[in-house]
Amino acid sequence: MVDNEFATLIGPVAIRLWGSPNEKLSRQGELRWGSRGSRRVDLSKGTWYDFENNAGGGVLDLIVKETNCADKRAAHTWLVENRFVDAPANGLGCIVAEYNYTDEQGELLFQVVRFKPKNFRQRRRDGRDWVWNLQGVRRVPYRLPALIAAVKAGKVVYIPEGEKDCLTLSKLGLVATTCPGGANKWRQEYNEYFRDADCVILPDNDDPGRLHAGEVAKSLHSVARRIRVVDLAQHWPEADAKADITKWIKYGGGTVEKLEEITEATPDWEPTVETEDSAASDDDALLDRLAGLSPIDYGRPARKRPKRWGLESSSSMKRSRVAASG
Repeated sequence: MVDNEFATLIGPVAIRLWGSPNEKLSRQGELRWGSRGSRRVDLSKGTWYDFENNAGGGVLDLIVKETNCADKRAAHTWLVENRFVDAPANGLGCIVAEYNYTDEQGELLFQVVRFKPKNFRQRRRDGRDWVWNLQGVRRVPYRLPALIAAVKAGKVVYIPEGEKDCLTLSKLGLVATTCPGGANKWRQEYNEYFRDADCVILPDNDDPGRLHAGEVAKSLHSVARRIRVVDLAQHWPEADAKADITKWIKYGGGTVEKLEEITEATPDWEPTVETEDSAASDDDALLDRLAGLSPIDYGRPARKRPKRWGLESSSSMKRSRVAASG
């Protein structure tokens, strides 16, 4: 991989890796670092040199030296991940948006990255580098500080499906949050942030979106002060499949006033009898099936048999007795 194609990036990359240059020792076409200028970047040639360590080269060489990149191919990936260059055509595409998820104090925890063609990935910081997973990272709702402040002030909190929609609502002066990963990725640990909150859930115009809205509502029902699910497609006949709040505002004539009017006319969400009793009815049906089994069939191993009832197969009971006797 030739460094020449990245020569114009030597200045920005060096600043990212080494920090601000020594302004007194730098001049046009040349940047210097260190009290004596021991590290030099030649902007016209796209090269660098470290006089103390007798090392130098191009952009990719600098990235390999100063990061955890093992080789130039990995260094090119670093350039893509840090948005110095676009991803290759056979990769995920070009990064078009980065959504920061922070803790209560606004410190970065991780990012959700949007690509074009449309795709999403999550990443976290490891020093100066990005790592494309969330191992060991605390998960929180999007725009957490604003969410906490809104709940405390008694403001309405809107919950659309994606980060883009949250920013759309934020530009209109509304408070919005979502969860990383999109539809059907809501976690129970998010619920506590919504204790006593007035929540308005905004599903996308598709089955996964409505299913997600229902799951979020059911999850928040025990902690939120109020929940409403506003299906904008019911008020926008021209809505296309997967239409969201951003499209409604851009193409459907949506405004803050209209949204608030629709919201006020929407009844509070309450779990249906089917929702509350679904688990119990499933349990009853399974118990009926178990009761109809012959002793031989019941004794066969059944991995899905609910342990909460203390129902075990004869083989698992036998293992338990052996373990106890040992």
